[in-house]
Amino acid sequence: MKENKWLDDMGFILELVYKFIHRGKYDPSLSHRGRSHLNNLQIRSQVYV
Repeated sequence: MKENKWLDDMGFILELVYKFIHRGKYDPSLSHRGRSHLNNLQIRSQVYV
């Protein structure tokens, strides 16, 4: 549980960094960004598990 939580936090941070870096090139609506973020977290958790 603890490790998964840490991975989720790390994924969230990486997502924020990625979005900040590529904000100028790719800036979807907030709702779409939230959905893609959740999808990325789910994919990451599946990979790490």
